[in-house]
Parts: sequence; C-alpha cells; structure tokens
Amino acid sequence: MREVNIMVGGILELVPLDQLRTRANQIWIGVDYGATFLLDHGITPQVALGDFDSTPAPLLQRLEERGISLTTFPPKRTTPTPN
Repeated sequence: MREVNIMVGGILELVPLDQLRTRANQIWIGVDYGATFLLDHGITPQVALGDFDSTPAPLLQRLEERGISLTTFPPKRTTPTPN
C-alpha cells in the first residue's frame, strides 16, 4: 500500500520535521503554503492545490516551474454578519 502525505499551511513550528525527512520519498500533496514549505525542505509535491491568496507570485511561479500539477480555487470571501 502506498502512503500519501498532505502538507497544509499553518503554524510551522508544529510541523514534525523528523517525520517530514523520514517520509521525503513518499507521495506528497501541498495545500496552499504547504506546497511551498515542501519545496523549501527539498520535497516536490505531486499536486499543489488551494486558493494561494497569501502566496506571493514568485513562489507560485516556482511551483509551476517545477512542473507540479497545480489547481487553484477562488479565495473564499466572508460576508459580514448584520448586527
């Protein structure tokens, strides 16, 4: 059975880097900033997806240049709640 790992954006200090290194040769999916985080740690995700609304254009281009399957979604906009 093949394992698939998912890296999402979030609090970077909570990422178990030892497990990341142990699983570096497995399949990875990067969600939003998680895709860039993987590249920063020498892991090329097979798929990157998200709205990437907080990802600077040069970092998004870096994902595209690596030939990563990239799927973007429109950012979710919240509607103010009436008082």
